[in-house]
Amino acid sequence: ILNIADPSQPQQWARHNNVGIQYYDIFVIDNYAYISARNKFVIYDISNVAYDEDLSLRIVGSISGDEIGSQNRVFVKNNYAYIVERKDDVKGIDGLRIINITNPSSPTTTSTYLDATLQGVYVTNNYAYLAYYDSGNKQGGLKIVNVSNPSSPTSTAVWTVSGLNAKDVTVNGNYAYLGTDQGLRIIDISNVSNPTLVGSYTGYDITDLNFNDENIFAVNTTSFPINIIDVSNPS
Repeated sequence: ILNIADPSQPQQWARHNNVGIQYYDIFVIDNYAYISARNKFVIYDISNVAYDEDLSLRIVGSISGDEIGSQNRVFVKNNYAYIVERKDDVKGIDGLRIINITNPSSPTTTSTYLDATLQGVYVTNNYAYLAYYDSGNKQGGLKIVNVSNPSSPTSTAVWTVSGLNAKDVTVNGNYAYLGTDQGLRIIDISNVSNPTLVGSYTGYDITDLNFNDENIFAVNTTSFPINIIDVSNPS
């Protein structure tokens, strides 16, 4: 954990060494940090973070073993963590894992949605928005899954483009923003059953993105790794 009170001089504030575990993604909300890792889902209590290195961070709950594969992304909404997962040898699944985190000390898998193409996830208003790439058919885009009943997720719609590799997704209002190998794609999701392209910004291989104050902050693989894209006019 870094202290960024002075953005020009970030400081390491606390840490926890979990030897042998590869961490991939993190989602922080309230007093907990939810982390996706290889063959493990971990919940940290961060309610009492202090400048004392290892001492103030502790794992309060986890899922591990043969049940969990390699987890790429995690998103937390209400009492559930939504994880994009890849099968690791015989461990885990290819698809979306939904974990009940009502009791952080005892997280449990509620359901799984099998789909080997998923790469990014964002959840809002009872829908999971999933960036995907189908390497076999060389196509990708956005998949929308109804998670109003977390025990039984169901497909709602798919927006697909040939040759497109969608790597991450974020949502704001009526728009889903896709980070792809060909740049940014903006999808109108006001009708979740019929997502439509309204705008694009090409030229960068975007691997991660976030929305803030009418701008998309995008991480890409070029020599200019961070781009800020004005999306106040989505078209």
